[in-house]
Amino acid sequence: MASFLQKSFPFILLLFGSLVLLVSLLTANRASTGDTTRLLARKIYFTGTILPDNIFYPLMMVSDRIKLQTTTFEEGVLLRVEYADRRYGYAVQLLEKRQTVLSLTTLTKSQKYLFTAGNQVLAEPQRVSPETRKLVTEVFALSQQQLAEYKRNYPSSDTKTLDELITETDIIYKKLSDLQEPQQ
Repeated sequence: MASFLQKSFPFILLLFGSLVLLVSLLTANRASTGDTTRLLARKIYFTGTILPDNIFYPLMMVSDRIKLQTTTFEEGVLLRVEYADRRYGYAVQLLEKRQTVLSLTTLTKSQKYLFTAGNQVLAEPQRVSPETRKLVTEVFALSQQQLAEYKRNYPSSDTKTLDELITETDIIYKKLSDLQEPQQ
């Protein structure tokens, strides 16, 4: 009996871990609008783009996390910039579909990826090439423009979250710009 348990322990552990991961992914995109209402009604659709309202979106999130865990520091910075850009596109598409709350949640995730990339460059600029530092700075400048455009198109007058994202983007952009200036 003990031999059976010893042999099956890795399988049981893997099964338990998979169950925890599945539950985590299914609950990861929950948010509330002042109450405990479920924000997402996941759908199954097959198009070229998997948006956060798609049932397969959690699989893409797992793939993204795995890629981030298996990259070098500089590759991780660049991947975060790529993920931020992709999620910004998703946020715009969701806004066009009038899914404003999910759109704003997706935009916030986009900016979090960008903030992490920018803060990594600021914390350890020697670990990335000058080209990467310049690229991240340019992406922050573009993000300032994109956030202003998004805010113009946002149908709600409650823009506190957007204003906070814009402020944080401006702060990190200024610091990155200072990093780009030649040292005297």
